[in-house]
Amino acid sequence: MNKNLRPYCISLDWLQLHLHRHNSFSASAQGVVSLFVEDPEDWAFRDAGHGSKTYKTILKVSYKGEPFGELSLYPHSAQIHELSCTLKIDNKQLYMPNIMNTIAVFLDTFGFTYMGITRLDLAYDCNEFYGGLTAEHLMRKYEKGEIIKYGASSGYRQ
Repeated sequence: MNKNLRPYCISLDWLQLHLHRHNSFSASAQGVVSLFVEDPEDWAFRDAGHGSKTYKTILKVSYKGEPFGELSLYPHSAQIHELSCTLKIDNKQLYMPNIMNTIAVFLDTFGFTYMGITRLDLAYDCNEFYGGLTAEHLMRKYEKGEIIKYGASSGYRQ
């Protein structure tokens, strides 16, 4: 093995999308209604029983019986577009090989419009960093104040 190569894995750890729901999509105690689909087959929605600081309603979304994500709907503030919503993808789903296709199917099936990403966290799993610095050594140096973080784009200095 080339000694300059380090085994590592970069993966999505959190993905939350900003969407606009179609005005025909609504959620109530009676269930979810969408003109785009009569019977959502593989999809199920369950009211989480609470909202958030930003949205009045949170729905737990399941796909083929497995948790898929949380859909937050109906903004409290009039400053946010009334059709605005967010979809936080369940962490386990982020490790599925076809997750981007599944997200696209969800958007198409229920008529959502993709607006952007509201949160994206990446995980970097490795045994050692470039140059041979181990994660354990990095944490010890950081705790001792030997490593100072300048910012997201400037790295660190010793």
